[in-house]
Amino acid sequence: MSESERKIIGDLIAAESVIYGMQADIDREQERVIADLVSPAETVVKKLIALDNRRIDLCNIKVLNEYIRRETVGDRSRFTRAVPPGNDDSFWDTARAALNKAGYTASRVKKEFSYIFACVKNNRRRAASASEI
Repeated sequence: MSESERKIIGDLIAAESVIYGMQADIDREQERVIADLVSPAETVVKKLIALDNRRIDLCNIKVLNEYIRRETVGDRSRFTRAVPPGNDDSFWDTARAALNKAGYTASRVKKEFSYIFACVKNNRRRAASASEI
């Protein structure tokens, strides 16, 4: 398995820890969009559709993580220890097989969810900066 595939799967697993916060952000943003009665209806509808698409992506990440968790025998500690990518090739091969079973490849995961992975990395950086203060 390539290092890039390990990184993508690691990013997918890491995203699980912030999904609920991201969903709450989407809900708050939706309330702001709906409250903005000044915008034309078409703009509001487009914004709401974009928010729904983000919700769907978060749900898909949850499903993919559940596939990985089940295929790796549901060992939560092993699942979360896998991030950042380590040397346990059997874990990564099993995780990749789980993605394939769900109809995804690592490259498809990267393509569809890269914006979420970027948010996760930014949240980690902010949290690390705040803890240094």
